[in-house]
Amino acid sequence: MKPTTTVPEMAARYQPEPTYAGQPAAWSAHRAGAPDRAGARLVARASQAGASQQAVIASVRHEVIVNAPIERAFRVFTDGFGRWWPKNHTIASFPVDRSIIEPWAGGRCFDRGADGSECDWGQVLAWEPPTRLVLAWQVDGTWSYEPEVDNASRVTVSFAALGGQTRLTLVHDEFERHLKAGPHLADGVRDGWGTALHLFADAAGSQSAAGPAARAAPEDSSTCTGCRSPDSPAQPWPTSTVSELVSYRYGMRSVPGTMASITWIVRALEILPSAPT
Repeated sequence: MKPTTTVPEMAARYQPEPTYAGQPAAWSAHRAGAPDRAGARLVARASQAGASQQAVIASVRHEVIVNAPIERAFRVFTDGFGRWWPKNHTIASFPVDRSIIEPWAGGRCFDRGADGSECDWGQVLAWEPPTRLVLAWQVDGTWSYEPEVDNASRVTVSFAALGGQTRLTLVHDEFERHLKAGPHLADGVRDGWGTALHLFADAAGSQSAAGPAARAAPEDSSTCTGCRSPDSPAQPWPTSTVSELVSYRYGMRSVPGTMASITWIVRALEILPSAPT
């Protein structure tokens, strides 16, 4: 004969599992120690995020001392960008006539061809003359244009006055933003920036060495309209000091009528940019 089971014993045996704050039994089972697939997914995502944070790509950093005051150094780097930036450093499919940085936050960075064709390669994120410039570098590691600024690395250029000279510090970083080949891009621009900044230093230094008269000119009158117009001929020296520059280079006296004619001839022959040595 089978043993008799009392009612209290049966109630204790079949008592339902406790629930938590009215949650479903399945949720309660997780709290009781059952496998938590959602929690496992969260852990996996956290691990992936940690791995991506550890895979930070080393930044590219360069410093150069420029033989020019800070205002001129900033102006040559920005307004005069197309005069020293290597024309073969481009993703354009056409021959580049000039590279341009528009002088305001939100401005475009692009290359322009002789036929008027344009190819974007960046955007101005911060415009703080004469001490700081920040660009979004919208070229990825496959040397293709990246249309989204959020997916572009950053180029920060800082200018610090050193008496009559300027220290320029350039940091290209946040390569992790690029969706394609960020490490390859970092390797490519590391030497590229070094070469370009030497050309910049030469361009800025040659302008500041134009002569005593040119250096004495007020800063606000030393920027010609041609320096700001992307379609105008190259004219890296101040229009207000052309006569003084010619006189300084060739040992001529500054006779108003004669120098006006000489200035016109010099501009026509386009020999002024190669005058200083």
